[in-house]
Amino acid sequence: MNTIEETINEAGFGRKKIIKKYTDVFKKNKLDTDEVLIEMATTFDKPTDLLFVTDKRVFYFKMNTEDLSVDKRVNFKDVLNCQIEDQGTEKRFAIGSRSQDVPISKLIVNTSIGIVIQIAKVPTEIAEQVKQTINSKII
Repeated sequence: MNTIEETINEAGFGRKKIIKKYTDVFKKNKLDTDEVLIEMATTFDKPTDLLFVTDKRVFYFKMNTEDLSVDKRVNFKDVLNCQIEDQGTEKRFAIGSRSQDVPISKLIVNTSIGIVIQIAKVPTEIAEQVKQTINSKII
């Protein structure tokens, strides 16, 4: 699964372009020249919390805030583990079709440097892929 494409598609009506643009800006401005974005997750209902996983680090950004202290960057050497917690389901509404129940989870990245990254209401399928990737990078 390509969680970057899937996350953009899950963003919903009117938000896909915003998430795509933010992802492009992130890749252009935040990554080292030899760094590659491999996973992405965002909140299901309001995609303002963004988790990016590269081949070197985990990034967390909160959109629409001037408080940059909530943004976090953690190298894999400092990551202890990634966990997911079930949060039930949310309704997805699509124009011209019936609503669907989407399983959602909370992603939690624990570190050895006192930083905990949490992002709630992530579609479970995306959360599981991100968890698998993070945990494979730290072993």
